Amino acid sequence: MKLVEEQQREDELKKKYGNVYLLPCPFCGGKAFIEWPGKSTRTLQPITLVGCMECTASVLSEDTEKAIKLWNSRSTKELIKK
Repeated sequence: MKLVEEQQREDELKKKYGNVYLLPCPFCGGKAFIEWPGKSTRTLQPITLVGCMECTASVLSEDTEKAIKLWNSRSTKELIKK
């Protein structure tokens, strides 16, 4: 059962971000997911996890926007033709 505080944070995030577009996993091409709110074991602050459903690739951040941007970032080397 979710705590009222966690449910309120989740509702706020869904209202703020709506449907979030996540690129496929940069390592295996698998479908990505976003999970919030979690709690950081180090700081006990709310934390967002963006990860792959197929492999163990993931990004963690106390800032939801940053987690999404980090996940959706791709190396410019991928874009350079050899």
